[in-house]
Amino acid sequence: MPIQKSLPNYQTLELLLQQQNVDLTAAEMHGLITGLICGGNHDYK
Repeated sequence: MPIQKSLPNYQTLELLLQQQNVDLTAAEMHGLITGLICGGNHDYK
């Protein structure tokens, strides 16, 4: 039996972020994650 994985839709993700008091919208979170993946995170010593 194959395992089916699904992603939350935009409204669900937005609600989850609000419930966790994250000060980013779903669109902003997407941009942050995309930037970290593409550009890397060089904020270390």
